[in-house]
Amino acid sequence: MTERPNILWVSFEDTNPFYGCYGDPTARTPNLDRLAGQGCLFTNCYSTAGVCAPARSAVITGMYPTAIGTHHMRTTHVQTEAPALPTPYSAVVPHYVHCFTEYLRAAGYYCTNNVKTDYQFDPPISAWDELSTEAHWRNRPDPNQPFFAVFNPTRTHESGMWESRESEVTVDPASVRVPPYFPDTSEVRRSLAKMHGNIARSDQELGVLLAELEEDGLADNTVVMHWSDHGPLPRGKRWPYDSGVRVPLIVRWPAGAGNPGASARDGQAGAPRATVNAAGGHLRSPAEPMPANDAGDPGEPSRRPPLTGFAVGTVSDRLVSTIDLGPTVLALAGIPVPAYMHGRPLLGPAAADERDYVFMSRDRYDTSYDMVRAARDRRYKYIRHYYPGEPYLLWIPYRNEHPIIRALWDGYRRGTLTEDQHTLFESRPAEELYDTALDPYELSNLAQDPDHRDVLDRLRNATDEWRATVGDMGEMNETEMVRRWYPGGVQPTTAGPICIPIAEGEYGQRAVEEVELTGPALIQLQCATQGASIAYRLSGDPPQRWRLYTGPVPLPGGTTTIRARAHRIGYRESETVAATVTVR
Repeated sequence: MTERPNILWVSFEDTNPFYGCYGDPTARTPNLDRLAGQGCLFTNCYSTAGVCAPARSAVITGMYPTAIGTHHMRTTHVQTEAPALPTPYSAVVPHYVHCFTEYLRAAGYYCTNNVKTDYQFDPPISAWDELSTEAHWRNRPDPNQPFFAVFNPTRTHESGMWESRESEVTVDPASVRVPPYFPDTSEVRRSLAKMHGNIARSDQELGVLLAELEEDGLADNTVVMHWSDHGPLPRGKRWPYDSGVRVPLIVRWPAGAGNPGASARDGQAGAPRATVNAAGGHLRSPAEPMPANDAGDPGEPSRRPPLTGFAVGTVSDRLVSTIDLGPTVLALAGIPVPAYMHGRPLLGPAAADERDYVFMSRDRYDTSYDMVRAARDRRYKYIRHYYPGEPYLLWIPYRNEHPIIRALWDGYRRGTLTEDQHTLFESRPAEELYDTALDPYELSNLAQDPDHRDVLDRLRNATDEWRATVGDMGEMNETEMVRRWYPGGVQPTTAGPICIPIAEGEYGQRAVEEVELTGPALIQLQCATQGASIAYRLSGDPPQRWRLYTGPVPLPGGTTTIRARAHRIGYRESETVAATVTVR
């Protein structure tokens, strides 16, 4: 067992926790259920946005999308239906922001991603040792090197419910639960059945990875974390309702590696099991939260101390954001979390106190502009619309492929929708407030209820304080934002790095392309672009291997060619430069 744990991430796309361990009766998720029984299942984990790229930008940077300009969806794609948009562009995040995996690589971890990125910017070459469909911890050159390995099964993406993409149905449509805001039609049930079938197949992919850990003798020193980026369904995906931002989070800390701190317990210990809805007594939907500990108290939320450890089979209802995932990995690896990050470690010796609130946003998604901000504690959800009076269903062609959206439009045209199903076709209020313990589907807006005025004011203030603290680039016109990043409409290019020798008689006073030195000798790399990271490789390194530059590189005797590239996030990558050094 190595001193530092390995870490395996398996993230699903577009997935609420429709799992057996979360109480879903239709689920066929034996591997996820087993993983939860061996670790900690978090029932109140929320994404920062209800759509892929903004949410994933927060995960890789540890910063809110609205704070770094990654809040619009999409940026790197051409929007053919809306040619006036300032796309495509890569978000130019603050110069000090890096993909958190660079800190792992600098600390000696082998970092692989198979293969999803979708960060709103091109991932720099310095972010991963491997980024491909073949990426795997098994490819690391030293079998004793600790690894951080990411796998992203894509079956559960919303497009897996489209008839044009997937016709097979492996789950009985009669077995699914239809939320009250969807019409109960054969088309809707068929889509929900496909969703469950895709989760089941992704569960099998997770099972293969866990079996490979066992085969390699690594399970006893590997932390396994499973999560998703956001929810899958209309009125969920692209929205800050719980069905859009409540996601699964399961963490298994292997017994062989020791507990991630003290033996403190959080929530309910024992194998995760179905939970009962306090409001209605039925088996709780995965789109519904666990009842809050302070469910009877509409006042300030109670804050728990850090979760330094957990018993096997623990169920925790503490409030967690996916912005905390990266900082948690850094902390488990023993790496200090950069002060600029908004995320905080959620467990381990460096764990922070529980959050009082989690925050979410919605801005331009594909073809249509919007601006929505939301806050949630363990019980209440607050949503603020900056375009009150606008319809909920703005024009998004990609979303309109979904069979459930089409069923909703059919019902609207024919006048057959119920009051709950008609919600998406109404104009929006300025604010929404929901008691998720009593109204888990978020259908009864309490913003005008005088009995909830204190709760409304508290969450309003929390939202204002969050926006003031982290900044909100949603205040800026997107075209103006891109113009600042791309002067004259041209994406800036990272400066090429230079190679500086340090040896007898050479003390870092010049850059070279070819030089003879008296050993021992070092090469220092430098890039003139503020915030750029540098990757390099030496003679004899495989062509696909690029090391992360963290300090002067010792050179062996003889002749070595060092090749280097630099990349600042949002800029074009530099050209590759080379220096040939002979050490006597």
